[in-house]
Amino acid sequence: CCDRYDLLNQTLQSFFTFNSYRRLHKFIVVVDSEYTESLGQIMTIYQNLTWLVIGSRTGQLNAIDEAYKLVETEWIFHC
Repeated sequence: CCDRYDLLNQTLQSFFTFNSYRRLHKFIVVVDSEYTESLGQIMTIYQNLTWLVIGSRTGQLNAIDEAYKLVETEWIFHC
């Protein structure tokens, strides 16, 4: 989210409003930037998600690799 926590919140709201597939096993959100109060507020709203806060900017591909380490299913949807 590149420190755009306002857009992260809007994205999560939109996803959970319009997603029609309700059988998600795990929802992983990767944040490869600093932990901030804004992020903490979003994490409080969405406590049922798995949050991976790397704490520094590692780049999109490295962040994705870290998220994939948490995958426990045969199928994955990544956006």
